[in-house]
Amino acid sequence: MQESSFKLKAQNLSCFKQSVRLLYTGSGRNSLDNYRNDRALKQLPMTAANWGNSFLTASGSAWVSDGTTLPFSFNSAINVRIQYVVGSTLFTTDLNTVAGEPIDSFFVRVAEDMSSQIGGNDLSQASPMGMELKYSNGSLVMTPSQFQVFGGSFYAIQNIEIPTTSFPLTIFGTSTYPKSFKLKHTDGWNIDIIVIDSIGSNYEELVNSLLDQSIYIDRIRKESNSPEQVLESALFKKYDISGISSQIADVSLIDPYQFQNVIDYSVDIPIDGQTYMEIDLLAGEYMYITFIYDRTAGVITYEQLKEVDALLREQGINTSNPTDEELLEEMYKDDNEQLQEAFLNFGGFEDKKQTSKLTTIILVGLLVYIIAKN
Repeated sequence: MQESSFKLKAQNLSCFKQSVRLLYTGSGRNSLDNYRNDRALKQLPMTAANWGNSFLTASGSAWVSDGTTLPFSFNSAINVRIQYVVGSTLFTTDLNTVAGEPIDSFFVRVAEDMSSQIGGNDLSQASPMGMELKYSNGSLVMTPSQFQVFGGSFYAIQNIEIPTTSFPLTIFGTSTYPKSFKLKHTDGWNIDIIVIDSIGSNYEELVNSLLDQSIYIDRIRKESNSPEQVLESALFKKYDISGISSQIADVSLIDPYQFQNVIDYSVDIPIDGQTYMEIDLLAGEYMYITFIYDRTAGVITYEQLKEVDALLREQGINTSNPTDEELLEEMYKDDNEQLQEAFLNFGGFEDKKQTSKLTTIILVGLLVYIIAKN
């Protein structure tokens, strides 16, 4: 088996959980037509000390900066002030954190306060602010992040101030424009999901190539700095012009007593332009997904064809005989239809490919060999 792989990264910088379709070639908000870099991402890198340096982990213990563990909730009350402009009007959100309150939950309150002031969850086409957490050179970086429309009289984030920790009024940094999907949360929030091919290839080219060349996925690897994100299952869906025809969730095994940031599991499923993966991205989280596939799946070597030819001769079928060739052609006609059905049909997550499917592929390859030989 000759393995190849490609690796995608999907990231949600908002404070709400959001589903996204990967490798999707259909229409709608998640279509490639809506995969753009025309929205400005505003961020402000800050330190743990700027936010009070007092947090709890997901398990409820006191957080310690160790280069790996991320804070989950606040462990003290601090006052946070955020200013933003809509049109020519300046607004201020002034809230206090609560001890034990998850960081994402605090930013949900920030979004709700903004919504109440400017008239709706659409936030004048901005996304709700979230917090990106990561270590850089051993130190925790806490980065408030928000997407907004570039230019015009729409929402524009201005600055943040934390009087409790003496963090001064500081403006958000220069805009960046990552490629993303602007999706709609069930409650009307605009959620921008960044999706990239992390190996360096073009995501659009990768997805479009699936319309011309199917690949058979053997294994998948999910990675994140959040064990909770890795626990989120992936849903594979197959669709046609009439809509979703079948779907199945992954069945990866997770140790319930041990946090895991990386998991590998077998899937054995075709990705063919009409099959895609749907995942839920938690607030402020990202996930790397590596798709590992066999480059030789469905390919029969010349030596293997010779072996099949010999077996047929043992059964009294002479591949050089016109009558027997007609028989094989009729078999090919019937089994080729079965091949297409088996390959495109959702059989689920199996330990190995179906023997009948491989047999059919061998038969198709044998005909190629016969033609080449004669």
